[in-house]
Amino acid sequence: MKITLAEIANLINGKLCGDYDENLVITGATGIALAGPSEITFAVDPHLEEAIACNAAAVIIQEDVDGFSKTCIKSKKSSRSFQYFIKYF
Repeated sequence: MKITLAEIANLINGKLCGDYDENLVITGATGIALAGPSEITFAVDPHLEEAIACNAAAVIIQEDVDGFSKTCIKSKKSSRSFQYFIKYF
Protein backbone atom coordinates (compact mmCIF):
# COMPACT_ATOMS: atom_id res chain seq x y z
CA MET A 1 0.00 0.00 0.00
CA LYS A 2 1.10 3.54 -0.69
CA ILE A 3 -0.21 6.55 1.19
CA THR A 4 0.90 10.18 1.49
CA LEU A 5 1.96 11.96 4.66
CA ALA A 6 -1.13 14.18 4.42
CA GLU A 7 -3.39 11.13 4.15
CA ILE A 8 -1.74 9.55 7.20
CA ALA A 9 -2.17 12.74 9.23
CA ASN A 10 -5.84 12.82 8.22
CA LEU A 11 -6.37 9.13 9.08
CA ILE A 12 -5.01 9.52 12.61
CA ASN A 13 -6.33 13.04 13.22
CA GLY A 14 -2.77 14.29 13.53
CA LYS A 15 -0.93 17.45 12.56
CA LEU A 16 2.00 17.48 10.12
CA CYS A 17 4.99 19.42 11.47
CA GLY A 18 8.53 20.20 10.40
CA ASP A 19 9.96 20.54 6.91
CA TYR A 20 7.68 18.19 5.01
CA ASP A 21 6.17 17.38 1.64
CA GLU A 22 2.55 16.47 2.31
CA ASN A 23 2.51 14.51 -0.96
CA LEU A 24 5.47 12.33 -0.01
CA VAL A 25 4.44 8.71 -0.52
CA ILE A 26 4.95 6.40 2.45
CA THR A 27 5.37 2.74 1.56
CA GLY A 28 5.66 1.17 5.00
CA ALA A 29 5.70 1.52 8.76
CA THR A 30 8.30 -0.01 11.06
CA GLY A 31 10.44 0.48 14.14
CA ILE A 32 12.95 3.31 14.51
CA ALA A 33 16.07 1.21 13.80
CA LEU A 34 14.63 -0.39 10.67
CA ALA A 35 12.85 2.58 9.08
CA GLY A 36 13.98 3.68 5.63
CA PRO A 37 13.48 6.93 3.69
CA SER A 38 10.00 6.03 2.43
CA GLU A 39 8.72 4.67 5.74
CA ILE A 40 7.18 6.10 8.88
CA THR A 41 7.92 5.19 12.48
CA PHE A 42 6.74 6.11 15.96
CA ALA A 43 8.60 7.44 18.99
CA VAL A 44 8.03 8.51 22.58
CA ASP A 45 10.48 9.75 25.17
CA PRO A 46 13.21 8.44 25.77
CA HIS A 47 13.50 7.47 22.06
CA LEU A 48 12.91 10.89 20.50
CA GLU A 49 16.61 11.62 19.84
CA GLU A 50 17.02 8.20 18.24
CA ALA A 51 13.99 8.93 16.04
CA ILE A 52 15.40 12.29 14.95
CA ALA A 53 18.59 10.54 13.79
CA CYS A 54 16.85 7.63 12.03
CA ASN A 55 16.31 7.28 8.28
CA ALA A 56 12.50 7.37 8.39
CA ALA A 57 10.66 9.89 6.23
CA ALA A 58 8.56 10.90 9.25
CA VAL A 59 7.83 10.03 12.86
CA ILE A 60 4.51 9.88 14.71
CA ILE A 61 4.96 11.60 18.09
CA GLN A 62 2.85 12.92 20.96
CA GLU A 63 1.21 16.28 20.29
CA ASP A 64 2.89 17.89 23.32
CA VAL A 65 6.47 17.28 22.10
CA ASP A 66 8.30 20.52 21.27
CA GLY A 67 11.54 21.07 19.40
CA PHE A 68 11.38 17.91 17.30
CA SER A 69 13.60 18.64 14.31
CA LYS A 70 12.39 15.94 11.92
CA THR A 71 9.24 15.72 9.84
CA CYS A 72 6.55 14.39 12.15
CA ILE A 73 2.87 13.89 12.68
CA LYS A 74 1.77 14.98 16.12
CA SER A 75 -1.05 12.97 17.64
CA LYS A 76 -2.89 12.98 20.98
CA LYS A 77 -2.28 9.26 21.35
CA SER A 78 0.75 8.53 19.20
CA SER A 79 1.10 4.86 20.16
CA ARG A 80 -2.54 4.12 19.44
CA SER A 81 -2.35 6.12 16.22
CA PHE A 82 0.66 4.11 15.02
CA GLN A 83 -1.04 0.82 15.90
CA TYR A 84 -4.16 1.92 14.01
CA PHE A 85 -2.18 3.06 11.01
CA ILE A 86 0.23 0.09 10.76
CA LYS A 87 -2.61 -2.30 9.95
CA TYR A 88 -2.82 -0.67 6.51
CA PHE A 89 0.52 -2.21 5.66
